[in-house]
Amino acid sequence: MSSLPPLPASPSMTRHMQRRGEKLRQAAARYLTRHHRLVKDKVQLKLRIRFFLV
Repeated sequence: MSSLPPLPASPSMTRHMQRRGEKLRQAAARYLTRHHRLVKDKVQLKLRIRFFLV
């Protein structure tokens, strides 16, 4: 089993990876904020319903 030679760290490749990382991070942040908002809305709804029922 021959070990593969390490990929040459060309500036274009590193830049590409950095950009990809940024995009992934932004997407994750967007998804998390959206999810958090949904959870907050659900909690508010539950509290409102409980408040009205009391």
